[in-house]
Amino acid sequence: MDYFEKLKDYTSKQAINLILKGLTNSSDENLIRLTYVAEKISPRFKPEIGRIRKLFKDRAPAYVLAKKALKEIHPNVRDKMVLNFMIKYILLGAKTRENFQKKEGIPCPATIVIS
Repeated sequence: MDYFEKLKDYTSKQAINLILKGLTNSSDENLIRLTYVAEKISPRFKPEIGRIRKLFKDRAPAYVLAKKALKEIHPNVRDKMVLNFMIKYILLGAKTRENFQKKEGIPCPATIVIS
C-alpha cells in the first residue's frame, strides 16, 4: 500500500467517525445525506448504498433499526462497531480481500463474530 492509499484510508476513517458522532440525534434527511457521502468514500459499493438510501427514504424496517441503533447503543459499542465493521470490513477491506484472492487464488472468507 503506497502513501496515497494510506492517507486516503486514514482520512476516510476520520471523516466517517466525525459524521457518525454527529448522527446520534440527527434528522432523517441527514441519514439520507450520509449515503451520498458513503458513495464518494467507497464508489465500489454505489449500487448497494443506493439501495440503502431507498430503504431510508421509504422508511423501511432497516431504517427504523439504523435510527434505533444510533440512539440506543452505548457510544463505545457504536464507535467500535462502526470502526470494525463499516470502515475496516466494508469500506477499506474490499481491496485487502481482493489482494488476498489474487495472491492465494481463493476467495477470502468472511466471518463476523458478535459476542
